[in-house]
Amino acid sequence: PANVVLDEQEQYRTALNLLLEESKYDESIVQFQTYVDAFPQGRLLTNALYWQGEALILVARYDDAIAVFDRLLNEFPQDPKAAGAMLKKGVAYSQKGDRQQAETIWRDLPGRYPDNSPEIKAAQDYLKR
Repeated sequence: PANVVLDEQEQYRTALNLLLEESKYDESIVQFQTYVDAFPQGRLLTNALYWQGEALILVARYDDAIAVFDRLLNEFPQDPKAAGAMLKKGVAYSQKGDRQQAETIWRDLPGRYPDNSPEIKAAQDYLKR
């Protein structure tokens, strides 16, 4: 019989498709969590955390999103997804009505991730709004 446990790549892909292709945000959050729980050392872990945070913003679970982005930033500060996580952490604060905290994060981003010009530009754009 076929093994029903998805491999790492399939689990990640399933979650990402639910988010990006099918706009099933709540389901994608659950599937990303399944990935995170099943593959705590997974090579796609930071991507899974990042996209889970994105999905949490989309369903207005801002505190949960902030917690996920914090985990990525604290455990994997040098990861390619870290600057994006910092940017989106600011978005989560902004959406939840804490503009001051959001602006602090966006202002701090260039100092922490000086080589990530797309995220720096996005942060500057957010600050102008």
